[in-house]
Amino acid sequence: MNRLSLRNRLREAYLDDTAAPYLWGDELLNQLIDEAQQEAVIRSRFLTGKMNEAIVAGEGEYLLPDNVIGIERVKPDGLRPLSRTSIEELDETGRWEDRSGTPEYYCFEPKPFGGDGVLTLYPRPTGDSSMSLRFMRLPEPMADDDDEPDLPVHLHLYLLDWAAYRAYTLRDSDANNEGRAAKHEAAFTLVFGERHDAKALKQRNDYRPHRVRGNRDYF
Repeated sequence: MNRLSLRNRLREAYLDDTAAPYLWGDELLNQLIDEAQQEAVIRSRFLTGKMNEAIVAGEGEYLLPDNVIGIERVKPDGLRPLSRTSIEELDETGRWEDRSGTPEYYCFEPKPFGGDGVLTLYPRPTGDSSMSLRFMRLPEPMADDDDEPDLPVHLHLYLLDWAAYRAYTLRDSDANNEGRAAKHEAAFTLVFGERHDAKALKQRNDYRPHRVRGNRDYF
């Protein structure tokens, strides 16, 4: 469904707002539909992408685009995929920033309020190469009424529950309806899951199956 179809369905079936002058303008509803798609992806991490990135000798940190919210796989050319860790665990090894060699681990720190995230390789690479990344990403905003959400079509209508929830919680007394807002929020959560706070999202990115080994040979 394109944005126009979604907005019309939102007005008719969710908001009962079909007669001008509208309680909610088109621009606002467009923003709420975009917000719904972003919220759905943050909760479900449904959208993924792939990219190649150069590895530069002596460089341990790499900025990634601000739509990247999590890393699933980092594989340098000619090596096995790296294990995931966190800055906190690296700190436990002591002076990890000084170590160089063949990378074995990675960690990723997204920016919760926008901006480029930082991918860290450990140990710091000693040679130029490249790596393939598989990541979770945010959706692209819809620019006009012909655009469709990035999510699969069978999920499009569920986005309207979030848009309706947000519309009903506006401060305008004519638009506020706490009961309907709660119903639509619950319906959205049933499909896309609970919203985690920034700390929980960071822990989700930091999950790692292996403990980092400090290797003196890297000095």
